[in-house]
Amino acid sequence: MGNNISKTLQEIAVAVEKQIPMTPDVWGDGYADGYPVYDQWDCPRCGFTYELDTEQYDYCPNCGQKIKWCKVKHG
Repeated sequence: MGNNISKTLQEIAVAVEKQIPMTPDVWGDGYADGYPVYDQWDCPRCGFTYELDTEQYDYCPNCGQKIKWCKVKHG
């Protein structure tokens, strides 16, 4: 039974950590008028990639990490 409690406490700790907002990694793979176009973002916890213009979530749909958008600069 102690092993189950330990596992549950670890899961709770991870869930709490995911509530601390993290800034996503913003990047692009193309150019427009000679300037880079930053149109993708990666979750800072799990690395899943999303479209910046259409998929700006408050939480990563893949892992549940809270995303902090206020410091993200793009375009």
